[in-house]
Amino acid sequence: MRRVFTLSFIAVLLCSIYYAFVFGIAQLHYYNVKNSLDFWRENPELLRLKDVDENLERINSAVALMPDNPLYYQSRGQVFEWKAIVDKQNSVLLLQEAMQNYQTSLAYRPLWAPTWINLASVKWKLGNLDEEFKQYLENALITGPQQASVHKFIVKFGLAHYRARSSGYVLVYKQLPKHLALGLRNPLSERDIMHSINMFQLQDFACRLLEGEPSRIRSKIKGCR
Repeated sequence: MRRVFTLSFIAVLLCSIYYAFVFGIAQLHYYNVKNSLDFWRENPELLRLKDVDENLERINSAVALMPDNPLYYQSRGQVFEWKAIVDKQNSVLLLQEAMQNYQTSLAYRPLWAPTWINLASVKWKLGNLDEEFKQYLENALITGPQQASVHKFIVKFGLAHYRARSSGYVLVYKQLPKHLALGLRNPLSERDIMHSINMFQLQDFACRLLEGEPSRIRSKIKGCR
């Protein structure tokens, strides 16, 4: 009996060691990819197809080692999105690959708002502001109304469509003032919110949307008091 217990203990210990080793290798691949994604966000002009493909191999390895980790699928979707920028000939197929990975990620983690935003963003890039897009956006608003990614997307989407005088603006015009204000309050989204305002040159419009907000929020926009 004691021998059986000892063997069982050794088996459990070996399995634990193996799992920890596999998880460690997968995490190493993931963090290498995460660092690249962060770098590209800060330096998009330095994006190269060779670097994207190398990171795609890394995240594929992570998924192969830990196929039930939603974070890895989300990261792989983001790599596909970046690849679509440099491989324009295959951009539609690459964006569809990104969507598939986001959907797989959500199958494991359905309440994670940033992934719903990822899906909405890809639909926007594909020019499909259809019922699926609306559902993705609604799910993001339900699961993460305070998430920085939600603030950033609604503000960028809303301002882009307002500037273009596009009908897409009606999809977010009710939420835009709220998420503009929340985004400027949140240090994780403030810089991106300001970038969108300045990129579309909509300082006066943004200022009007912030009517009723305290001056410490309004004053972040040049000329807004």
